[in-house]
Amino acid sequence: MQPTSPLTSNSTSIANLEVEVDESKPCPSSQVATQTLPQILDKTLDNTSAPILVVRRDGSPTVLDITKIRAVVEWACAGQNVNSITLEAGLTTRLRNGVTTRDIQDNLIDCALGMCSPDEPAWRYVAGRLHIWNLWKDTQVSRGFGYGNYATAVKFQLAAKRYDRQILQYSTEDLTEAGTWINPDWDRDYDYAGAVLLTKRYLLRDELPQEAYLTCALLLAANEQPEVRLTVARAFYEAIAQRKISLATPILANLRIPNGSLSSCFIIGMDDNLESIFAEITNAARISKNGGGVGVNVSRIRATGSWVMGKDNASGGVIPWIKLLNDTAIAVNQGGRRAGAVTVGLDIWHLDVPEFLEMQAENGDRRRKAYDVFPQLVIVDEFMRRVEAKAKWTMVDPYEVKETLGIELAEQWGNSFEAAYETIEAELDKKIKLYKQVDARELFKHIMRSQVETGMPYLAFKDTINRTNPNKHEGYIPGVNLCCESFSNVKPGVEAHCCLAAGTKVMTEKGWQAIEECDGERVLVPFKSDQDFTPVYHFETAKLIDNGVKDVYRLTLKNGRTVEATGDHKFLVRHGSQNRYRQWLTLDEIEVGDRLEIQVPEWYLPEFYSVSRNFSDAAIGWLIGDGWILDKSIGVCFGADETLALEKVVTEMAKIHEATDYHSVPLPREYHLFGLTRGLVLDRG
Repeated sequence: MQPTSPLTSNSTSIANLEVEVDESKPCPSSQVATQTLPQILDKTLDNTSAPILVVRRDGSPTVLDITKIRAVVEWACAGQNVNSITLEAGLTTRLRNGVTTRDIQDNLIDCALGMCSPDEPAWRYVAGRLHIWNLWKDTQVSRGFGYGNYATAVKFQLAAKRYDRQILQYSTEDLTEAGTWINPDWDRDYDYAGAVLLTKRYLLRDELPQEAYLTCALLLAANEQPEVRLTVARAFYEAIAQRKISLATPILANLRIPNGSLSSCFIIGMDDNLESIFAEITNAARISKNGGGVGVNVSRIRATGSWVMGKDNASGGVIPWIKLLNDTAIAVNQGGRRAGAVTVGLDIWHLDVPEFLEMQAENGDRRRKAYDVFPQLVIVDEFMRRVEAKAKWTMVDPYEVKETLGIELAEQWGNSFEAAYETIEAELDKKIKLYKQVDARELFKHIMRSQVETGMPYLAFKDTINRTNPNKHEGYIPGVNLCCESFSNVKPGVEAHCCLAAGTKVMTEKGWQAIEECDGERVLVPFKSDQDFTPVYHFETAKLIDNGVKDVYRLTLKNGRTVEATGDHKFLVRHGSQNRYRQWLTLDEIEVGDRLEIQVPEWYLPEFYSVSRNFSDAAIGWLIGDGWILDKSIGVCFGADETLALEKVVTEMAKIHEATDYHSVPLPREYHLFGLTRGLVLDRG
């Protein structure tokens, strides 16, 4: 008996098979296997014994049926260069009343693994099939059906809020047709390690492997034209299910779940200040949470022994900050699927490079070790030329170089780096006091010794990368990701994602403009920085990045206003006692009842409601000019010749809200409307 589709709706004789069988004896090898299941049973029972009752997965008892055990064993061994009788003989669970079918199945898996050897490696595939059989039976008991009911499986997962509702782009008829493509036999292609990894890391609760692959394929094809997308989806499914292509972890794990991130690789950079450092640690945590690996360049951070608040020899260098990234990677472990993945890049000219190379060695100060990140050295061509020439190499503190010479060395590459480096070396012992010179070849030997001892660091050749950068006119690439294949322009606090929907309006020096028109425009910013919410109203140059086609969601606020943005766009949200604290959250993280601060581009009469019990926390009034509402402050923007209108607005608002301070930002044109208002989220459509 050799079942091929054990849990399809068309299965009959094999559909209810449960392997039924104490782990008191080791599994025999195939060379000594002589007993069959009936012989084992004869030794377990005497002729007068009553039938043995086993407990199935649903808790119901049933009479032991040896033929079912044999059928599953033969199914697991089919097509493999193994002797199924050997596995039968290896059954060591005592067949007694009350033994569970899971105990029997687990014992068979242990036996198969125990017989795996260099001479008989196929037993790992037998164990893998038995593990998949366990999954099939557990799923069938849990949800009431197995393969053969794909449309029902989709509805089941949607009801449990495990599937993204984008799958509803397909009709029930489409899903039913797609379900006919499923081939359960493809589940048998995994060895034990692969089957366990697939089950524990990638499958959702009550989900079967081919259902996961098919759902991913359908979502990947969702943007195709309706008349061809099923054809495309089938091609995707068959390639994925037969392992002709391999999906990255974020895609296979997150594509079908609500608000899942599909990006694998990210690159960020830290600036030399606390706000930037902790903001990027938070970003690394958010990336890891959603299954991404992140490359972090720390070359801008001042070196060990540098100045802090005017005090020399006060800085601890880059290692303490790398340790925070290290602990972040441990704590935020990609949703429990795998460990966080962070590579930390440091330029070869940085004064902390020698300690950086020892960061994962077993000797030295344990407080300055980081074993769970992946060190990356960023190499420039000038260093390699000096290695070749056995010349001296100078390592410096980026903070001192920037403060005394005005050079941001981390941004330089190619000819500009060589010119800057020559200038720096000319100022040694003059303006540059904190430095160290070593033999370039000896430093390269140190790198190679570290690679032999720890496997790290790996090298990123900065000049080569940036010479081939198609966007070198817009910036530079400071380093790479974990796989050394993702190259992106990165500059801390300047270049980042903007995830507004096209058509969204923002305030510029020219008035309200749609976001797609704002590349290079000066945009009004009401705060000192992303981390410092001190009201400092100023304009900054916007850089527009086209993120392609994404799902757009609509937030409905209590005052009737609506906001459209993608799921990863960040809003300023108030929380805490009397909503006095602010925090940036993505739209995906916002919940009904949260209070937002957003820009509003047209006249309106704010609805009276209190954000807290204190009415002074709610700004009320007519914004008949450009304005914002922030804490207890209402600001209005007018042109220089509109003082009369400004006086009227101030007078009118003072009647309503006497405790308000007013600010005027003169603009070189007629007034236009702007506001920063609090909104209570009523709906996330």
